[in-house]
Amino acid sequence: MKLKRDKGLVVGMSKSGLATTSFLLSNGAKCYVYDDSDSKKIADECKRLEEYGAVWINKKEVYDLLMGIDVLVLSPGVAIDHDLPIKAKKLGKRIMGELELAYCFCNSPIIAVTGTNGKTTTCTMIDAVLKDAGLNTVLCGNIGTPFVSKVENLSISDFPIVETSSFQLETVSAFCPHVAVITNVTPDHLSRHYNMENYLYVKSRILKNMQESEYAVLCYDDPLVQKLGAKTKAKVIYFSVKTKVDGCFLEDNKIYFKGKEIVDVEELPIKGEHNILNFLATVCVAKALGISDESIIRGAKAFKGVKHRIEHVTTVNGVDFVNDSKATNIDATCKAIDSIAKPMVLILGGKDKGVSFDSLFEKIKSSKVKSVVLTGESRYSLLESAKKVGYDNLSLTEDFYKAIDLAKLLAIEGDCVLLSPACSSFDKFSDLNKEEMNLYATWRILMDNTNIRTNIKQNKRSGDFPLLFSVIFLSLIGLFFVYSASKYSSKITYGDEFYVVKKHLVGLIVGYFAMLFGAKFDYKKYKKLGVFAVCVAIVLLLLVFTPLGFSNYGATRWIKIGGITIQPSELAKVCYVIFVASYFDKNPLRAKSFLGVLPVMVVGGLLCLCIILEPNMSITVCFGLLMLALLYVSGMKIGHFVLVLAPIVACVPLLIIAEPYRLKRLSAFLNPWASPKGEGYQLIQSLYSLGSGGLFGVGLLNSRQKFRFLPFSESDFILAVIGEEIGFIGLVVLFALISYIVIRGIRVGIKSRDYFGFMLATGISAIMGIQSLVNALVVTGSIPPTGLPLPLVSAGNTSLITFLFAYGVVFNVSKSS
Repeated sequence: MKLKRDKGLVVGMSKSGLATTSFLLSNGAKCYVYDDSDSKKIADECKRLEEYGAVWINKKEVYDLLMGIDVLVLSPGVAIDHDLPIKAKKLGKRIMGELELAYCFCNSPIIAVTGTNGKTTTCTMIDAVLKDAGLNTVLCGNIGTPFVSKVENLSISDFPIVETSSFQLETVSAFCPHVAVITNVTPDHLSRHYNMENYLYVKSRILKNMQESEYAVLCYDDPLVQKLGAKTKAKVIYFSVKTKVDGCFLEDNKIYFKGKEIVDVEELPIKGEHNILNFLATVCVAKALGISDESIIRGAKAFKGVKHRIEHVTTVNGVDFVNDSKATNIDATCKAIDSIAKPMVLILGGKDKGVSFDSLFEKIKSSKVKSVVLTGESRYSLLESAKKVGYDNLSLTEDFYKAIDLAKLLAIEGDCVLLSPACSSFDKFSDLNKEEMNLYATWRILMDNTNIRTNIKQNKRSGDFPLLFSVIFLSLIGLFFVYSASKYSSKITYGDEFYVVKKHLVGLIVGYFAMLFGAKFDYKKYKKLGVFAVCVAIVLLLLVFTPLGFSNYGATRWIKIGGITIQPSELAKVCYVIFVASYFDKNPLRAKSFLGVLPVMVVGGLLCLCIILEPNMSITVCFGLLMLALLYVSGMKIGHFVLVLAPIVACVPLLIIAEPYRLKRLSAFLNPWASPKGEGYQLIQSLYSLGSGGLFGVGLLNSRQKFRFLPFSESDFILAVIGEEIGFIGLVVLFALISYIVIRGIRVGIKSRDYFGFMLATGISAIMGIQSLVNALVVTGSIPPTGLPLPLVSAGNTSLITFLFAYGVVFNVSKSS
């Protein structure tokens, strides 16, 4: 090629295309550049190249340009059956790729490695061995650095080690390495090559121009590769872990070359049959170049593996995270599964290459993989294969980061989370180069423990402070309205308008200390208290039926110890959340079977029974809804969910019929004015209060219904007083604040680094949301009246202290999010 007189069109502005353009421009060629993508990144690169003399061509111009160019240079990402090369071929234009272009200007003996799996490891291992022998090597090609970017600095004494992909070999014509390695050929990239016959042919092109003075290093254990030995003129050197070949082989756990022992496998840092094969290929290359056994052994011992290939990233909470993002086909993923001894949560997916995944899921079924997360473009193809072979421990998400989150939630102590996609690089990152894709694939959210500790030390104020301040602000709003709602009745009953609010203030102060404790005490220690917490809740609930029990308004819902009154049902909700969180944290897959969720339902049913006997219908309903919410977020199957929901719904009318007062309340709800001074009185007064407030309210402290017209105005029906004083708009703002607290708490759970934290924060937020909603529905007459405080607002110290403590725990979870 006489570049100063040539006009070249470079198609595809990947790293390879950019390096090709730079090479052509630096050698005086007239260079045009084009890419099908119009992304900002591509546009920026093309503009930069224009500054150096390139001409950026758009889609409308590129086909007209073909007549005027001498050579079309394709980046590996552009298929040979793309419209441009097809038209260029018809016009008689020369077509080549970056690999071929670099070869035309290379005077060095090239070592080229191809194959479906093991290319990068083999290249890196060869590099280590040759460097130890004192040779000047340059690692390049598909491994990350384009060959063409290195070729001008190479001399005849240098050894470029070039990883070559099938995409690059599509466009070779004269390319002839001094040593060519084919590691294996298994189904891959069939969406581009159409079938295995084409794929094998493309791989074999690495041998096409080799003569008797060159060396072909071939895997004897792969029947397809083995047959290629008869089709090349080069000296063939086979390697095998199964057969004693005339080359390099494994026997009695020792590696031999031409019958001479080289090294015992136990002395090598690499493990697994696939890595042994890569080392055997390395020995063959080294021996073809005359490298001593000592250099081979030293180089192999110095080799510690390749990044992104079965690479241990970190261990968090006893779970190993292994990045095998370079496993872009089924065979590589199967090898990764075999190499790990622990139970695994496997992340699969990426670009769909048109291959069947049936054999992969057959392998998974008989392996230690306990659950699979599917993601990326290929997730539905993977799902179909999983269904076909009867594998159903699956989670599905489009988003790669959510796939990592799901895998974290599914893994328990002693497990391994393995990213081994069995597909091309995640399609989400199609605009990024290979280096960047691997960077993203290396666990965005899995920082190593040292960095986590450093971040916490540097930022002691970590945690969701907006959530904490919102909870405190809501509790102060409650303090004000407890005073407003109770001052008249307190003065009439106790002779002190501050009587109730002073008790509430004591509860608030105690609650703030409880919140501080919850925020400081490591929430993970509650994991061991799940069963204990439920036992404490049951004991306290049963104590209401003992002499310690305290009755009021026909119900026994409190216990009195000294001068302290406690409502156990308020504590029981948080205890139940701790139990459920610790139960599913031990094995999240319990949620997938009916027997797995049965203990959660039995314990929840037992607590509901204790509460309904008080009797306390409102808390029982809230408890039932809380149980359903926890089962739902745990991932319970919809069929099982419906099975649980049906009897719960059926029990509600039975519970209403069982108590005459509940029937009266239901009747009053349907028509409160039928008994305006009896069962319908409270609801009517509540509606009067809300109606009087209108849009903007009658003003702070100016409620009229609190003058002993509205019963429980400072506790269960405080919302009616608030609505009267600040109006409908004020209530909207109040519930926006409550909703913000609930949503923020759920967000803390979702971002939690562990499953226990997720369930804990989500469960506490569910209590807040359910109880606030039920209270609002009661006060507005949307459901039958029942006694239930508005969280963090109503008078009632047990509820107040419990919720403040609970949100201290949520804040604690947020600190490790």
